[in-house]
Amino acid sequence: MSIMGKKLKIGIVGCGAIGSSLAKSIVSDFSDRAELVSLYDVEVERAYNLSNKFNKKLAALNLEDLINKVDLVIEATKADSSFEIAKKAISASRDIIVMSVGGIKNNYKN
Repeated sequence: MSIMGKKLKIGIVGCGAIGSSLAKSIVSDFSDRAELVSLYDVEVERAYNLSNKFNKKLAALNLEDLINKVDLVIEATKADSSFEIAKKAISASRDIIVMSVGGIKNNYKN
């Protein structure tokens, strides 16, 4: 999970139930290999509230800010947002884990 001995820098987009649970797990279970460095939510207050639980300033002002800080983006939003988030992450050469795969499927064109 680490990149040449460095911790994997992770950002989570979506600070609801799933994003919050993932953030807690990264901080408590994977801190030896990964670091939660950024959080973003369209409801900015959610990102600040979750960030405060870790006593860190992790809230990003926008999606691009989060993407620029991380190696891995974890999308934990509503399905209608996942496709655009994935496109932006991939365009910035970032790895991404998509939790809301229905949003990708709905945008797939043969």
